[in-house]
Amino acid sequence: MKSTMSPTPAVLQQSRARRAGGFTVVEMLIVVAIIGILGALLFPVFARAREGGRSRACLSNMKQLGLAFQQYSDDNGRRYPYAGSFFTWGSGASWVTGNNGTGNELADLGSGAYIEGRTANVENGAIYSYVKSSQVYMCPSNSDGQKKRLSYSMNCAISGINNVRIREASAIVLLIDEDKANDGYFFAVDDVPAGSKVNNVVTDSTDALTQLHNGGGNLLFCDGHVKPFLNKTFPIDGTPAGKANKWRQTGSPRFHDAAFGKWGSYQNAAGQDSCNAIRRDP
Repeated sequence: MKSTMSPTPAVLQQSRARRAGGFTVVEMLIVVAIIGILGALLFPVFARAREGGRSRACLSNMKQLGLAFQQYSDDNGRRYPYAGSFFTWGSGASWVTGNNGTGNELADLGSGAYIEGRTANVENGAIYSYVKSSQVYMCPSNSDGQKKRLSYSMNCAISGINNVRIREASAIVLLIDEDKANDGYFFAVDDVPAGSKVNNVVTDSTDALTQLHNGGGNLLFCDGHVKPFLNKTFPIDGTPAGKANKWRQTGSPRFHDAAFGKWGSYQNAAGQDSCNAIRRDP
């Protein structure tokens, strides 16, 4: 038989007092722990979303540069500007120039570390009159690129060539979102042993695709489209896989076309080409 007795006034008063007292210390700790766990779970999501936005801004920059390359080519007998290796990038015929015409790289050739005080002089480059903004040359995710005023590099294999020689424009890379840009020149024939030197200059390259955009970077193709690639799916660096990708002449993406010849886009009277201006063609 159920009791019909009502709570006494004293019991009711104690119950109200407990409710008025708020959370206990244990309850507060539980709430804080839950908030911490949720924050830890959501922070990487927010970080990836923010980086996704920067990647899209970088992609937009490269598309604008691609349009400038096309306009330059249309106005100059269908030829591309030169890629602008720091050995020769004082020339206004290069897509970018550096250090107000001096022949110095922006970063250490071995480590890729930025050299303080050196900046790309993009305003004197061949395509600047079509771009009219130095900000377009810098990836928003790349702090070193902001210091250098340059984050992108041109495929050396198409330096100075007539674009009619590019038979698969949608497969050939024009610009890469580079990891440690030192001169706006992407060395796409990285086949020499590590540490090799010609004229006391290390000729093996550390040129590589950035990984700042959630593990990858953007590539601009000769037909003007831009596409992101993960570094793990398409490495372009000094590793065996990266070197093989730099040399490949079939498929997409790639840097070479059979129409370019064995070593790159052109060869001068000394047997040197656009990708190996300091190395003799064997």
